[in-house]
Amino acid sequence: MGTSMDPLRWIGPEPGDRPASRRSDRGHPILRLALAVLASTLLPTPAAAQAVDAGARRVEWSATATAFAPVRQPERWEVFWTPYLWAAGVEGEVGSRGRTTEIDLGFSDVVQNLDGALLLPIELRKGRWGVLSELILIRLSDQSGTPGPLFGSVEVSADETLVQLLPLYRIVPQDPVAVDGLAGGRLWHLSAELDFTPGVLPGVVVEATERWIDPIIGTRIIADLGERWRVHGYGDLGGFGIGSDFTWQLIGTIGYEIGEGTVLRFGYRHLDVDFENEEDGFVFDAGTGGWVLGVTIRL
Repeated sequence: MGTSMDPLRWIGPEPGDRPASRRSDRGHPILRLALAVLASTLLPTPAAAQAVDAGARRVEWSATATAFAPVRQPERWEVFWTPYLWAAGVEGEVGSRGRTTEIDLGFSDVVQNLDGALLLPIELRKGRWGVLSELILIRLSDQSGTPGPLFGSVEVSADETLVQLLPLYRIVPQDPVAVDGLAGGRLWHLSAELDFTPGVLPGVVVEATERWIDPIIGTRIIADLGERWRVHGYGDLGGFGIGSDFTWQLIGTIGYEIGEGTVLRFGYRHLDVDFENEEDGFVFDAGTGGWVLGVTIRL
């Protein structure tokens, strides 16, 4: 009895076939290229990651510094006003056209015949720079003088205007002592009338008006004594033959701070000027000095 058997067959892929997955990969090269580009974009190299991280830290530090760094406010001009009383007397020589008189007036004499007065000092300051300015207006009438042996008596009337403008620079800004240097000018305007009564010579009335500007240089020292006490010392000189022959001034005060930005002051002031106009014989050689009492207010 014979037996019939099927021939042997190869079970598996045909020789010409490939696995489906391999066919898919090799069959889509564009897809593989796109995936590679996407991966390189989303997954940076270590060097790129470090650069990104450093940039983030810089941005974070910059934001923190901007948020917490102190903001410097721009400096502003400060204004100080010092109304004061000047209990001053006047001593010297005044005259014109060869007629002069000696005057020696105490404060009580000045006040008795004082028609009006205005004293207006203002200081501006910003940082180490500043300006001292002052306006003085004084009107006197019927003041007695000494006419000499040729006249019986003399009455003096005068209008005086003084405008002072002195830019300053703070040379030494340290506490407790500050030093300022000043340079500027002082404008004088004087109108005087001298009424000489008869004596050896007949009476005569002499009138004169003069105006000039003196260049001025000076210094100021401010000392903080503590416990709200302050000391101010000021001195200047000028003229130098450009305006007057010579002029000088000294001021010394002691102050006490009675409130924020307000200082009460007491001291002494003397202002001297020697002016002569040879053309018309006008002479004003006089010193004005006395005690001062005032208050400095920061506006």
